[in-house]
Amino acid sequence: YFMCAFQVAELVNPFLTLRWFLLESKMESSRLYFYNGLLIITAFLLFRVIQGTIGTYLVIKFFPSNLGTLMSIGYY
Repeated sequence: YFMCAFQVAELVNPFLTLRWFLLESKMESSRLYFYNGLLIITAFLLFRVIQGTIGTYLVIKFFPSNLGTLMSIGYY
């Protein structure tokens, strides 16, 4: 469950890809570029900052005895 919740943060990536495509297509002055920028800011704040903070808090709250193990995952 927790890993799925953290994967929600990746919902920002399609907006970043669209921004790059619009930038390379010289469409910086289009409405789509502007609204995509607003979506990037909104999605980043919702999915990465707010949801990430809440998710980290919940992991620490529900698994306090395994915190050392959780922090060492991925570091060899």
